[in-house]
Amino acid sequence: MEDVVPVPLTFLCSLLSSQYTKQVCEEQKCQEEVFPLSMNYVDRFLSICPIRKSQLQLLGTTCLLLASKLREASPLTAEVLVFYTDNSITLDDLWIELNKSINERE
Repeated sequence: MEDVVPVPLTFLCSLLSSQYTKQVCEEQKCQEEVFPLSMNYVDRFLSICPIRKSQLQLLGTTCLLLASKLREASPLTAEVLVFYTDNSITLDDLWIELNKSINERE
């Protein structure tokens, strides 16, 4: 695997993802629980699964979507989250990652 995040870099990757996630949560006025829940998902995922650096924003976005759907009465939409990535990921990327995450939990 090329460009895989090794274990010592998971903290840095989590930190980078947290900046993006915090910005989205603040601008979208998410409930206070959404940000920490999303980061919990990111940290737990990174602790067991190495990813490429290029997939970090996709991971953060997927975790934010899940956290929002679990905690918000009106959750963030996938379209809004893709917009926040400056279209660096697509809706298809997001749905594929979300489905993989759900299927791995079963």
